[in-house]
Amino acid sequence: MIIPVEISHFALSEGKEYPIHCFHLLKHVTPGHTYLNKRQISVLSAYLNRSNRTVRRYLQYLEGIGWIEPNGKVHVIKSWKKVFHQMGFRYVIGVEINPKIIKNPRAFFAGVVLGRLTNFQKYKRNSTGKGKTAISSHGGSARPGYSNYFPVADRALASILEISRSKANKLKKLAKLHGYIELKYNFYPYELNGNFIKIDNLDKHLFRKIFEDVGHKMRIDKAGRVTVQDSDLVRANLKYKKSWNYL
Repeated sequence: MIIPVEISHFALSEGKEYPIHCFHLLKHVTPGHTYLNKRQISVLSAYLNRSNRTVRRYLQYLEGIGWIEPNGKVHVIKSWKKVFHQMGFRYVIGVEINPKIIKNPRAFFAGVVLGRLTNFQKYKRNSTGKGKTAISSHGGSARPGYSNYFPVADRALASILEISRSKANKLKKLAKLHGYIELKYNFYPYELNGNFIKIDNLDKHLFRKIFEDVGHKMRIDKAGRVTVQDSDLVRANLKYKKSWNYL
């Protein structure tokens, strides 16, 4: 099954990861309509590892936003095309998903969004030559073996999802923990004219002001060695495809 990538963005921004994953399960295990009786709710409960009562809340939410709709004794599960247009989604890029094997929907949705951000940078680099790459030092070249890693800052992810930076950082770690992305912490020595820099701890504040381009990223250890903590490097592990079924 292929789902629109913007659904993941919506789920994380609204904090509705489990209700949205419940919808994915309904799409996967039903032919587009179902009796939401005790048996069906028990099936969903088992997949989601949530109580029947909680699953009923998820279903009420989905009905409230119009993704499922009562029709006599059955409930209709809206098509991707209808959901896509109802939500005002714009991108026809989707991601492959088997809802039955996902244990942590939040981690999956985080992986989708992060992977989409890296894929966009990869497309930009390949089509225009202007995309960012993983660098080994200030002004250096791409790291060997890191060509498919791209920088994703916590503040950028937080801005996109309208969440705090600390939560954005936790989402990255969660997506990595569950294997949806590869994550590399991006530390490298700061160089000036090809030489590594060491400074006196008393000069930290002045040094940061002089080199304001990276001053906020600098870390200075007890020996005075200067390193730069740049944006984490991310590589997508999920499969993305265009799907014209949304239009």
